[in-house]
Amino acid sequence: MPVSAPPEDELLDTLLTSPEVYISKIQSYTGDSTKRANYITEIIKNYPEKLTHIGYNLLLCISTSSEHPLLIDELKQLSEDLFKRAVSITWCIKKDEQLDKEMRIDYAYYA
Repeated sequence: MPVSAPPEDELLDTLLTSPEVYISKIQSYTGDSTKRANYITEIIKNYPEKLTHIGYNLLLCISTSSEHPLLIDELKQLSEDLFKRAVSITWCIKKDEQLDKEMRIDYAYYA
């Protein structure tokens, strides 16, 4: 169930008709909600091809569980450290109870 409004239909149309689209996800596997943002940061630092589409637009959905919600510090870390290369970012915050203490980022870069 979304916590923020889902992307506008116009954005979804853009994703479907864009000549270049890259869609993927990254999930933490720490068993500790205090380390999940660091885990994702490390994945991207060690595998820069995950989120290095410089000059593209970015649709970004961050999912966490209700019991372990996204913290402001985590959002700040992710936005400052990892997603500063995109031309524009559309954020979406979602709940996924199956994640428990983990975090998942679903994202799409598009031209």
